[in-house]
Amino acid sequence: MATKNDYVIVLIIAVLLLMASGCVGKKTTTVAAGAGTAFAGGNDGLTLSFVPGEPLDEFYTGDELKIGLLLENKGEYGITPPNNPMVYVGGVSSSAFTPKPTFAKNYANALDPVKITGTQKIPGGQDTIEFPSATESMKYTDTVIGQFVDLTLTSAVCYPYQTKAIALACLSSNLLSQTVGKEICKISGEKNPQSAGAPVKVTSAIELPTGQKKVGFQIKIKDVGGGFTYSLDRTEDCRSTPIAQQNMVKVTAVIGGNVATDCVSKDVRLINGEGTVTCRTPNDLPADLVSGISQIPLTVTVDYKYMSEATKKIKVRKAEV
Repeated sequence: MATKNDYVIVLIIAVLLLMASGCVGKKTTTVAAGAGTAFAGGNDGLTLSFVPGEPLDEFYTGDELKIGLLLENKGEYGITPPNNPMVYVGGVSSSAFTPKPTFAKNYANALDPVKITGTQKIPGGQDTIEFPSATESMKYTDTVIGQFVDLTLTSAVCYPYQTKAIALACLSSNLLSQTVGKEICKISGEKNPQSAGAPVKVTSAIELPTGQKKVGFQIKIKDVGGGFTYSLDRTEDCRSTPIAQQNMVKVTAVIGGNVATDCVSKDVRLINGEGTVTCRTPNDLPADLVSGISQIPLTVTVDYKYMSEATKKIKVRKAEV
């Protein structure tokens, strides 16, 4: 004879079986922390700022002083020799100081990029630069008319930099035909690229099928860093670059890691900080990329020189005799 406990056990088993049957066909997914973004992001490359107290906001003629600058890599491209930044100080003539300093320096050390480790953002490299050198000092000896003079020191850094951006292209065996069956991606249209932290961004990549097995992308570039872009071809410093080579970047676009487009270090001019270029595959895409419909990475690389600036207001008082 069945006991009360037997009925309880049967009831529990029935409930467990019912719960199990309700789970059939369902999938659970775990999204890793930080998923959805390929880069740390940000709108800066190298930045400059004046070291507090170098110089003081206010000082007297004849006082010993230094000009100290903090150089930080806030973007996702590393600076390595021999691609050295040039750092300048201006706003006040070097002849106003004794001994007369050289207000331009070639920075020859490496500066690591910003990195992501797991969910942690690791800051990039930073260093200080002093005018004159760390073992020297200078004095402001120019004539001050009246009791004081207000001046503005400027600083600038000219450096080579690179922006990486990625998007997912949608490829199929016939790029001119409509998708049959379930649509996993759209063959044409905006691909919403993700752009690495840098002062120049890839803001748009529109896929444009140009043949049954050929494709193009209309790529938009934008200067978001508040500085100035220059052609990477020029060997002189940014301040001496001819006007024709200013506001220039080079664009390279590759599909699937090794399928080139006709954009290989292609010059693109930025007008009012923005530029557009269309990159096409000159030949038919490889068969393995267009078998069925698939999403394939599009990598866009933008190379350029960039100049960032900083300012500091100072007051120079006439020393009492």
